[in-house]
Amino acid sequence: MTGVYNYVVAVTKRYPDKKVLKFNQPQLLAHDVRYDIEHHHLYDYTDKQMLDHIVACLHDDEFRQAFRAFKHNYRSWLRRHPAE
Repeated sequence: MTGVYNYVVAVTKRYPDKKVLKFNQPQLLAHDVRYDIEHHHLYDYTDKQMLDHIVACLHDDEFRQAFRAFKHNYRSWLRRHPAE
């Protein structure tokens, strides 16, 4: 599994109720990414491939803004969890 998958699992466990999340929040994007990984069986993607896949799926400026925050939060999470 990739670091991105481990990160989105941690985020979705921390914010399980996606109904209260705003449309452009990175936590909601994490729910979408987790669903995409689990539904399409993308477990063998590398971190770079997964981030490129996410960018390719973004079509709205609000989601691009959420992705920038998602990527910033992901990199911060990686510094705290380097071995995962």
